[in-house]
Amino acid sequence: MGRMKRNSVCELAGYGFASCFFFGKTSYCRFLLPLLFFITSTVFAQSAIEIIRDPRVDMLVSRYSEVHHKKASIDGFRIQITAGSNRTSVYQTKSQFSSLFPKIRQYMVYQAPNFKLRVGNYRTRLEAYKDLQKIIPAFNGAFIIREEIKISEL
Repeated sequence: MGRMKRNSVCELAGYGFASCFFFGKTSYCRFLLPLLFFITSTVFAQSAIEIIRDPRVDMLVSRYSEVHHKKASIDGFRIQITAGSNRTSVYQTKSQFSSLFPKIRQYMVYQAPNFKLRVGNYRTRLEAYKDLQKIIPAFNGAFIIREEIKISEL
């Protein structure tokens, strides 16, 4: 068997450039240390990454988010103030309600043959009940109903 060279021991053992100090081969270290410094400085110097993509992708993503944002809804509660087949009387009730409670949103719903005035957007029955207690003195026929509510309206 022949004598094994020191540089092949470093390579066979899988040691990096730091092992060169232990085996006495400083020629590798003179070459590897500046190379390692150059590579790490180059990697850390590149802070901006440019992404090239088709502009139609952005358009599709924005359309998708608009459609799903509009459709996004939860089961919630509203307060029904009045219902009737006379559209004019329901609109009068709506104007009375908006003058007494301007911060609560109103919704006119038509379910043949009735027009319904519903107000508020509530996640829980308890939230709706708190406002119902304020509304009952002015509109004593009001009651809480379950309805699908858009998240954007909350």
